Amino acid sequence: LFFTWFHIWLAIQMMFLPLKFLGIWQYKDTGMGVGWQGVVPRKCTKMARTAFKCARPYLLGPRDWFKRVDTSVLFSKMHPMLERVVRATINSVSRRHFPSILVNSRLPSNVEEELVTLAMEQVEETFPEMWQKIVDLLCDSERGLDND
Repeated sequence: LFFTWFHIWLAIQMMFLPLKFLGIWQYKDTGMGVGWQGVVPRKCTKMARTAFKCARPYLLGPRDWFKRVDTSVLFSKMHPMLERVVRATINSVSRRHFPSILVNSRLPSNVEEELVTLAMEQVEETFPEMWQKIVDLLCDSERGLDND
């Protein structure tokens, strides 16, 4: 009876220990050679790859997350920041390329407001297409986030 219990205990120990190869010689980091490494630590990379390949189709990826984004809500949250960027860009471009129409280094306020309004309408109109292009770039199989 003692031999059976000892035998089972030893088998379990040898499955998991040692974590690193312990011995004299090992063939190309395989865990095989003159010595011993637990079976589970030796095969952990292979088991992890297999588990990932089996589970990946059932996990949500970045493309699935980005599809859930409502572009109108995203635009409404980004609107104040986008408007500041558009306003700064219009001022910068007008100073550089149209200095003759500036009053005190700025466009007249009614002209600036109209340009900002037109630009924001254009951004809002093209925002869903722009978001789709961003998603496509981020989820590109070669260089994006979802390149497994």
